[in-house]
Amino acid sequence: MQVKQVFSNGSVDVKNFTFKFGSLNDCQRITYDTNSTDNIIQNFIYNEQGVLEKAFAQNNRVYYFWLESGLVTKREEAGFPADLGEDVMARNIYIYNADKQLTGIDFYVRQPTSVDLVLLQRYVYEYDGHGNIVKLNYINPGSPQNNSYTLYTHDDKVNPYHNFEPKVNISAYNPYNKNNILTQKTYRASDPSTVLNEITYSYQYDEGGYPTYSLTTSSGSSPLQTYFTYQH
Repeated sequence: MQVKQVFSNGSVDVKNFTFKFGSLNDCQRITYDTNSTDNIIQNFIYNEQGVLEKAFAQNNRVYYFWLESGLVTKREEAGFPADLGEDVMARNIYIYNADKQLTGIDFYVRQPTSVDLVLLQRYVYEYDGHGNIVKLNYINPGSPQNNSYTLYTHDDKVNPYHNFEPKVNISAYNPYNKNNILTQKTYRASDPSTVLNEITYSYQYDEGGYPTYSLTTSSGSSPLQTYFTYQH
């Protein structure tokens, strides 16, 4: 169980992420401390059956809708302290394959002059035989010239977010991967010779194969160091 994670861009910025769990090992809160200022990333609210229903921070509320199989099918976001209905600002629709792997997310956003939600972007995932995402396609219905895709490679060690619930992304650590990302390279779909972004990751591990330290490097950015702390 991960209880703390520290990001550091040298002396530029340090973020201490803290995870608070309930008696059923359900994550109840994620906060981060930057320059002695406590910021709530998400509070998670569960129903009596232990199913996540709502998450909120200082400036928004997020609502989750589930399939009977236990997979989240929809995520809706409303500006805080607004509720749902016509106040929905964004919506994610989740798509799965027969193996219950996430294969797609349709991302809708509210238009500035109406309450209509328009499909802004579609994410399509492809997996290898180990359960890792090896390709992520970014499809822009309104501007196909901006379509792109990212290719990934992974290690063979434990991704500490793989069994993390609820499945939320912290930095680049994707909860849908079994292992940890080693490289990711993004290309323009219309011109695969054009590399839009490239990131590499290196790790140190404990005896159980969990990362205790990672170094993230990308062009144009300072190297990012990450330290992991676990509770057993």
